[in-house]
Amino acid sequence: MTRVVRLQALVIVVVLAVGANGCSDRVGPKWDWKRMRSQPHYLPYGASTFFPDGKAMRTPPMGTVPREARQGAVYTLADSAALLRGAARFAIFCAVCHGEHGEGSSVVGDNMRPTKPPSLVTSPVRGLTPEQLYGVITTGVGQMQSYAAELTVADRWAVVAYVAELQRRAPPP
Repeated sequence: MTRVVRLQALVIVVVLAVGANGCSDRVGPKWDWKRMRSQPHYLPYGASTFFPDGKAMRTPPMGTVPREARQGAVYTLADSAALLRGAARFAIFCAVCHGEHGEGSSVVGDNMRPTKPPSLVTSPVRGLTPEQLYGVITTGVGQMQSYAAELTVADRWAVVAYVAELQRRAPPP
C-alpha cells in the first residue's frame, strides 16, 4: 500500500470511531442521553402526581379559541337540506357503530371490545352541547377515530343536527 492509501484508511477509521462514539451514552459527563431518550410524561386522561387536583389534562386558559373556530365552526339551526345531508353522512360514517337510530347497537358495535359505542340518544351523550358533539366528531374520543378528514365542517354540523333530531325523536330517558 502506498502512504496516501494508508493515510486515507486511517482518516476513515478515525472518522468512523468518532462518529460511532457520538451515538453512544459515553459522550461526556454533561450529557444525560438516557434521560433525554426516556422523558417522563403523563397520558392525557391519566392521573398526575404533579398537579394538586391529580389530573394530567389541564383546563385551557380563559379566552382560548378552539382551532375549529378558525374553520368557521359555528353552530346554527339546520334546515331540511342540512338534516338530509346529516342523515346521509350519519348512515355512512356513524351508523356502522352507533346503530341506524343512534341507539348504540349494531353488528360492528356489539362486537367491539372492551367497550361498545355509546347510545347517542340517551345520557351522557344527550347532555353534550352541539359544540361538544362537533368536537367529538372532529377529534375523536376513546376508540372513535377523528372524522375531520372524511367530513367537511358543514357535514360535521349536519351530522350534529341529525343526532339532535334523533335525540328529539327518541323516547325520554
